[in-house]
Amino acid sequence: MGTPNFAPISQEIRDHRDAGSPVWRPLYDDGRNVRFAQFPEEDLRRPASVWGRPRAVVLQNASDPAVWWSTDLLLHKPEWLDNPLGPDITSAIHWFPFVTFWQTTVDMAVSYGVEAPHGHRYGANPVDGWAAIVPPAGWTEADTERLRRHIEERESPY
Repeated sequence: MGTPNFAPISQEIRDHRDAGSPVWRPLYDDGRNVRFAQFPEEDLRRPASVWGRPRAVVLQNASDPAVWWSTDLLLHKPEWLDNPLGPDITSAIHWFPFVTFWQTTVDMAVSYGVEAPHGHRYGANPVDGWAAIVPPAGWTEADTERLRRHIEERESPY
C-alpha cells in the first residue's frame, strides 16, 4: 500500500510490466499473480484472465507522491507524467527540472490531507485487497462491503 518508488519488488514489477500498461497501474504477467489497484472493486477484476495463487495486491494511488518520489525527478521526467495520466493526476502538471522534485517532496508532507483514494490516503481499500488474497473461510462480498463501510465510518480525517 503506497509502496515507495525505491522498493525493489515494486520497482521490478513496474520496470517489467506488460507492454502498453501504464506505470501508475501496471499489468504484470497478465495479472496472473500480482494486481495493482487504486479502485479495488474495479481494478482487481482486471484483467479478465485467471488470477492464480499465490496472489498479491499492490494498492497504488496514481497521485501518491510517496510512490513516485525519487531523486531522479531532479533531472529526468518520470513515466507517471506520460500520457495517459493516472485518473487523479491533473493535466495541468508538467515536469520541470528541480521544480517537480521539490513539488513532489512537499506533496509527501501534505498527501494525507486529501480524501481516499488519492494522495497517500488509502481509506478502506485494504479491505478489498485482503479479501482478494486471503479471505477467511466462508467470506462473502457482503462481508467485504460491511467491513469496508465500518472502516469508512471510522476513518480519521487526518
